[in-house]
Amino acid sequence: MRIMAVHSGEWKPLFNLKMEGALSPSPSLRIERHRIEPALWPSVLIPKQVVSLALDTHEIQYKCSSDTFKTALRHKGTVTVEKREYEQSICWRSVATTLTVELDDEILEDMQAEDTEWDAEDDRIQTLSPLLYALEAERQQGYPHGQLFVDGIEQSIACIVSTITGRRRVKRNGHVPAMAPYQMKRVDDYVKANLDKKIILRDMARQVDLSTSHFSRLFRKSSGKTPHQYVIEQRIDLAKSLMTNFRYSLLDIAIASGFCTHQHFSKVFHRITGHTPRQYRSRI
Repeated sequence: MRIMAVHSGEWKPLFNLKMEGALSPSPSLRIERHRIEPALWPSVLIPKQVVSLALDTHEIQYKCSSDTFKTALRHKGTVTVEKREYEQSICWRSVATTLTVELDDEILEDMQAEDTEWDAEDDRIQTLSPLLYALEAERQQGYPHGQLFVDGIEQSIACIVSTITGRRRVKRNGHVPAMAPYQMKRVDDYVKANLDKKIILRDMARQVDLSTSHFSRLFRKSSGKTPHQYVIEQRIDLAKSLMTNFRYSLLDIAIASGFCTHQHFSKVFHRITGHTPRQYRSRI
């Protein structure tokens, strides 16, 4: 599925260009990278919440209704949280390369929707830059860490965007409760029973009847890890235990531990243990 918009009254992709790279593994976070040639968009309205990262420095002009065009220089690394349901004209003055994501309304509603006015110059917007760069690095590699990794980034982006746009009520005391031990056990049992399969954030949250955003906050408070970090560590622990059985090849172990490729398994294993799988096994 593409990021869509209304261009001069016609419903079409926001960037009517060929997609670069793999599609997002997440059904709720649409991710697109495009190289945009200089062009005029006479009228465009973006219906959902879109966030863009400038991957190079470029110049645009924009205006709404009868206003005159305003010029903006978007430097490499700049993040723009686009206003939704806001008709405007955009003139791309130079070649631009962008990473654009569209957030799902259900994810934003999990943050306790509460519409208010917001400031497009809010400094907090730029805290999104490292998250979007991490997403771009993942996209370039074909999303080797899978949907759970993307889900985690999506939660972080949605949390920041909801706070900036006034759609999230922030508790004054900042207190985040922890999950009960029985809840942690349910999640742990589910993860360990499904390490050879695809594990996504929504399924983990369903084990304890929580929304994905609430689950992510409580899980991190309880375990000190993100859900993605926790699952990866469990996969590596399983791989270590399987290595004691020399009937299994390293490829067998990678697949049984939930890694799509031997290359990805080796990279993650080395990052966590400091050894390649072959080196680790030779020491058993």
